[in-house]
This record gives sequence, structure tokens and C-alpha cells, in this order.
Amino acid sequence: MNYPKKDNIKTIQQCIDQFLEKGPLARKMQKAALKEAWKEIAGETVNKRTQELWFQEGKLVVRVGSGPLKHFLLTNRTKLKEKINEKLPNIDLREIMIL
Repeated sequence: MNYPKKDNIKTIQQCIDQFLEKGPLARKMQKAALKEAWKEIAGETVNKRTQELWFQEGKLVVRVGSGPLKHFLLTNRTKLKEKINEKLPNIDLREIMIL
């Protein structure tokens, strides 16, 4: 009998992780995780005033309707980026744009 090589054997958890990272649901899972991380890191008040939030090609784009909030986020975006990368290391966030 030909058994698979020991190197090729994966645990069920590894298969699930690979499916979630590269499968058809990967983008939706990433989007949901990013929104949840934003809510946790930015805080409830900032999250409520965030009009749109999307991630594209290493950039997190945040649209807010308040001038003072925009200024606050612009001055703190480096710290926010570090915290998001710490919480979600697999998304490779390189920049935060505040609109």
C-alpha cells in the first residue's frame, strides 16, 4: 500500500486554516475580521462615526464625516496601523488612508 509521506499529512485544523486563508470565503473572513478589529482598536465612538471601511492592496481606507475625528485619526494612524497589524498579522496592512 502507498501511504502519503509523513510531510504531506496535515491535521484537520491545518486544512481548515488553509481553506479559510485561501478558499472562496477568505476575502469575506478578512473583511469581517478587519471590521471587528477596527471596532475594538479604534473604540466604539469612532466605529459609530466611521461611514465606510474597506481594505484594498495593503491599504485600509476609512471614511468619516467629522473633521475633528478625521484629524484625530490622521494624527494616530501610525499607532492604529501597528495595533491592527499586531491583531491581524496575516493581512499585511501597509497604510491607512483617512477620507
